[in-house]
Amino acid sequence: MALVSSNKANGQLVSITLSVEGPEEYKAYHAWVKGNMPTCPHCGKPLDPADDKLHVVISSPLVSFFGMNMGRICTACEECGQHVDGTTELDMAAFPSVT
Repeated sequence: MALVSSNKANGQLVSITLSVEGPEEYKAYHAWVKGNMPTCPHCGKPLDPADDKLHVVISSPLVSFFGMNMGRICTACEECGQHVDGTTELDMAAFPSVT
């Protein structure tokens, strides 16, 4: 896991973006993309991001819901290069390097 970026507003940390690492996390990420966002919302091509472009956004403070630490995916489309943000929260348990 590596810090990719942080988002601040009025001097307060709003969120951080972290990279995803390792074969199991890559597999979980790609499975989520195929089931929830199979095509790029910008160009309509199948979304199949490269492993080095798999990122998750974690809110600050960390959002916990029913004991799950929640976050969103974000990546870039390999076809058009546009930034793609996931719109639904997912349990970060599938990404131990993030949690």
